[in-house]
Amino acid sequence: MEVEYHSFEIDHVLPRKGVATDAAGKASRESSSSLWALSNIAIPLNYICIGLIITFPNAFIEYYPRQLGASDSQLSTIGVVRNLPWTFKVLYGVLADVFPIAGHRFKPYMVLGYAIASIFNLLLAQYADNMSVITFTTLLFFSMLGLIMVDVMADALLTYKAMAEPEGSRGHIQGTIYMLRFLTETVGYWGGSILSNRDSWGWGLSMGQCFGLLALLPVVTILPFLYFMDEPVVVTVLPFRGQMAMIWKMLCLRATWQPLSFIVLYHTLHTYNAAWGNFLQVRYAFNAFEYGSMAAVGSTVGFLGVFVYKRYLLDGGHWHFVYTFASVVIAIFSVANIVLVFRLNEPLGLPAYWFAMGDSAIMKFAYGVQYLPSAIMFTRVCPEGQEAVAYALLTGFSNLSGGFASTISNALLGIWPVQLEDMKAGEIDGIWKLTVVTSVIRLLALPFIPYLLPNSIEALDRLKQPHLASRVGGACAVAIYAFGFVWVVIVSFLAITSPCLQLVGDVIAEDLPPMEITPLSTIVPMSYVFDDVEHRTISGIIHLQYQVRRRQSCRRNLAKSSRVPLATTDAELREWHGAARGKVHSSEPDSSPIVVISPKYPPRRPQQQQQQHPLRLVICGPPAGGKGTQCERLVEKYGV
Repeated sequence: MEVEYHSFEIDHVLPRKGVATDAAGKASRESSSSLWALSNIAIPLNYICIGLIITFPNAFIEYYPRQLGASDSQLSTIGVVRNLPWTFKVLYGVLADVFPIAGHRFKPYMVLGYAIASIFNLLLAQYADNMSVITFTTLLFFSMLGLIMVDVMADALLTYKAMAEPEGSRGHIQGTIYMLRFLTETVGYWGGSILSNRDSWGWGLSMGQCFGLLALLPVVTILPFLYFMDEPVVVTVLPFRGQMAMIWKMLCLRATWQPLSFIVLYHTLHTYNAAWGNFLQVRYAFNAFEYGSMAAVGSTVGFLGVFVYKRYLLDGGHWHFVYTFASVVIAIFSVANIVLVFRLNEPLGLPAYWFAMGDSAIMKFAYGVQYLPSAIMFTRVCPEGQEAVAYALLTGFSNLSGGFASTISNALLGIWPVQLEDMKAGEIDGIWKLTVVTSVIRLLALPFIPYLLPNSIEALDRLKQPHLASRVGGACAVAIYAFGFVWVVIVSFLAITSPCLQLVGDVIAEDLPPMEITPLSTIVPMSYVFDDVEHRTISGIIHLQYQVRRRQSCRRNLAKSSRVPLATTDAELREWHGAARGKVHSSEPDSSPIVVISPKYPPRRPQQQQQQHPLRLVICGPPAGGKGTQCERLVEKYGV
C-alpha cells in the first residue's frame, strides 16, 4: 500500500477532499499565503505556546530545589529527567505517521499532548507547597511528555513546509519560526524571572500560581485555532515495515550518517560544570530572579544568534565556521567563570551577577548561531510523508548526545570535592578545576569538523548520491540511537534510585523535608534546651537522621532504615520539622551546639568491627542540653 497526502505548500494546505489541480493550488496559495492566515496560524502559535510553557517556570525550577537543599547531582538530574521526554520524540513521530486518527496525523495528538501537559501542570500547582525533589522532578517529567508530543507534531508540519520551499529561499521559513520561538522564550524567561521573586519583592506569582497559569495557557491560546488548522490528510497508510524501510534508507545515506556522527560527537563533548549553579548560590547568594534573568538574557541573545545566521550566513551555509566559532567562544567564556571563583571581578567593581549574566549571554549567542544549520541538515534528508518520525529521529540524536554530556558532567563531580556541603564548608578549590576540565573537553570536537561536517546545503546534497550510501553507516546510526536511548533512561533512573554510584555524581537523591532550607552539612546543630534553640534542636535531629540514612543507602552493611528511631518516613520528618517551626518565637536564637558526623574506620580492624562503628559523632551543647540522653540513644540504636 502507498500513502497519499494532499499537497501542503509553503504557506498553504490544499482542500482535504479531492486532488487539487495546479490552478486550484495556485488560487488557494494566493488566498492563504501567510503563516498568520487562519488555516496556518496554529503553527506559529504552537511554537509560542511551547516556548512559554518551557521557559516561564525556569526560575522556579532553578530555585525551588535549592530551597530543599538539593545536591549538585540532583540539580543536574532534574534537568536530565525533565529533558528525557525529548528522547521519546521518535515514538511520537511513529504515532503521527503510522497511526493517524480519522485521517489526521497532527491535530488529535496536539490536543492530547496539551491535555497531558496541562493535567500535570495543575498537579504541580496544587502541591507546590508540599513536594520533595523527587515528586517535583516526576511531575515535571510527565508534563514534558505531553508537551513534547505537541512539539513533534509542530516540527513535522514545519518540516513539510520547509521541504516545499523554492531553492532560492531554503531555510527561511525555519529561520522565521525559530526566531519566533527564541523571542517567545525570551519573553517567558523574563516574565518568569520578574514574577518569581515574590518572597523578596512582595509581589509576583507563587510557584503554584505559575504552574496554574501554564495549565490554562493552551486552552485559551492555541486550542481554538487548532480547529481551523488545515493539514495534509492521509488517504492510505504505508505499513509500519514499509515506513521503517524508508527510514533505514534515509539513515544509510552519507548525507545522513556523516553529519549525524559529528552532531553526536559535538554535543556529547559539550560538558559543563554541574556544580556551578550551587556555587553561585553559596558564594554570591543568587536568588530566583537572578537565576531566571540569566536564562532570559541568554534566550534574548540566542534569538540574535539565529537572526545573525539567517541574515548574514544562511545563503552561503558556512557551517564549518559556525561550529568552530561556537566551540571556541563557548569554551573561552566557560573558562572565564574562574574569575568569579577567585573573586577577580571585585577589584574591577564588577558585580558577580552582571559578570555571570554577560558570560551566559555570549555562550547563548554562540548556541543560537549554530541552531539553524542543524535544523536545515535534518530537513534536507527527511523522506516526504514521514516528516514526523524522520525529523523526530534525527533531532533525537542531538537530545541523546546531550544526555551523554550530562552523564559525563555528573561523573566529573566525583573528581574533586564540589558538592553543596563541600562549598558550604569553604571548599571551592575543585570548582575552578572542574570548570577548566569541562571547557577543554568542549574543544575536542574541533579536529573532526573538516572531515565529518558538510559546509553548506550544496555540499550536503552531494552526499545524497546512491553510490555513497552505506549500510554500515546506517547500522552505526541505529546502534548509537539505541544505546543512547537505553543509556539516558537507565542513568536517569539510577540518579534517583542508586545515586551513590560515581556514574551519577556520587550523592543520593533522597531529600530533606520540603520546609527545611538549611543546606546539608556534616555539622549539625542540636540541643534539648527548650528556649530559643528549640527549632535548631529538631532541625538537628532531622539532619542527623538524614546523614544516617544517607550512609545506609551508600553502604549496605549498615543497619536498615527501619531501625532508625528518630523518624522512619519522610512524612514524619516533615511533621517534626513543621512542629519545630511552630514552636520558635525568638528571632535571635543562641549560638547553636553542633554534632560532627564523620566516617570511622580504625586501621587494621576486622571488617565486622568496622560495621559496628560506622560513624563518629562529636556532640556539643550547653549545660543540661540533653547530650547524655542523645548519646545513649545513638549508642543503643546506631552502634556509634
